[in-house]
Amino acid sequence: MNKFYFVFIIILIWGFNPLLKKKASQNMGTNEYMLINHLLITGFFALYSGFLFYNKKYNIKSIKNINKECMLFCILGALATALSTIMFVNIIKNYNISDIMPYIQAAVIILIGVTGYIFLKEKFNKYKIIGYIFIIIGIIVANYRHQ
Repeated sequence: MNKFYFVFIIILIWGFNPLLKKKASQNMGTNEYMLINHLLITGFFALYSGFLFYNKKYNIKSIKNINKECMLFCILGALATALSTIMFVNIIKNYNISDIMPYIQAAVIILIGVTGYIFLKEKFNKYKIIGYIFIIIGIIVANYRHQ
């Protein structure tokens, strides 16, 4: 399957996710939302794991061979996900998602580019820099308000 189909599906999911989280968390606290959300995610992953195991697409040996560095990155990634979700739900409960999300997404795009360049030795060229400048200009223009 073409990678752009997957990209399109991810864009749709990530585009609607803040709306879904805001609607779901309106009548409950952040902690209650997090508990329900993560219980549901755990259930979905349990079903998915069962599917993989049943279809013999599950390699238990690769999990047994995870080294300490890889496990550290897994723990840090899980911690980052949990902390950012708590903060994200608090933000979207109190502010318009159409005001907040452009700042978050633009900063994430730029941060991923810079960290990819520094830590992963990904290529960085003048076109990416120009693109990042346009992203920043776009956020400024989109959120410019007349007094």
